[in-house]
Amino acid sequence: MDQFNNARSEFPKTYKPNGYVDVVRTESIYRGFLHGSAVMPYITPPVTEIDTEEDWEFLQYQVRKHPEFVRRFFP
Repeated sequence: MDQFNNARSEFPKTYKPNGYVDVVRTESIYRGFLHGSAVMPYITPPVTEIDTEEDWEFLQYQVRKHPEFVRRFFP
């Protein structure tokens, strides 16, 4: 259990899927597989996904803190 108290920088780098890009062969889907053995990353900037009310509140906080992002995407 002590290893779980290590500094974040000591853990291996990990990635979280965000669904930006999924390229899947049709036959894989028909067989019930979404991912196979040849998975390649497409690394994107971090995103805020809205799945809960807390996610929505966090996005509102980000907009208040960085209004330049809103102006950049919604001129």
